[in-house]
Amino acid sequence: SFESYSNGSYLAQSNSKWTTWKNKPGTTEDVKITNVKSHSGKNSIYFASATGGPTDVILPFGGQYSTGNFHLSLWMLVETGKVGYFNLQATPVAGTTWNMDLDLNEDGTYNLLNTVDGNLLSGTYTQNKWINVELKINLNTSTYELLIDGTSQGTFSNSFPSIASLD
Repeated sequence: SFESYSNGSYLAQSNSKWTTWKNKPGTTEDVKITNVKSHSGKNSIYFASATGGPTDVILPFGGQYSTGNFHLSLWMLVETGKVGYFNLQATPVAGTTWNMDLDLNEDGTYNLLNTVDGNLLSGTYTQNKWINVELKINLNTSTYELLIDGTSQGTFSNSFPSIASLD
C-alpha cells in the first residue's frame, strides 16, 4: 500500500526499505507516488519511462534466500497498448543475476522467462484493468507457480535457486 505517502513524493526517498538500481533515491531512477489511479485507496506508483529506465526501483528482501517458501502478490494495471514488467533478482547486488522476468506485452500477452531456461510460461492477461499477479515459490524444490487474478497460469522449475529483491 502506498497510502502513507504524499502525492508527488519519491518512493525510495520516502521509505528506506526501497532503493533504486544505482542506489539514487529522489532522482529520475526513483518513482513518484500518484493519486491519479489506484487499485484501492488513493495512491499508487506509475512507471512512465522507456525500456530500461530511467525509473528503476528495487525492493530488497533483506538477504538472499534459497530455502523455504516465498509468496509475492502485487496489483498491476497495464493500460491498453502499454507494457508492464518486473523481475526478481537472485542476489543482493542488483544486475548480477536475474532470477526471472515477467513481461506484460502491449498486445495482452505475457512471457515469464529467465536467461538460462528461456521462456517458462506464456499466456494472456487483461489490459486496462487492475490484475493481481502472484508468485508462489518453493525455494527448496525451485518450483514456481504464477497466478493472475487467482487463476493458476502454470508451474515451472527455475534454474536460479535464490531470490533477493523485486525490481
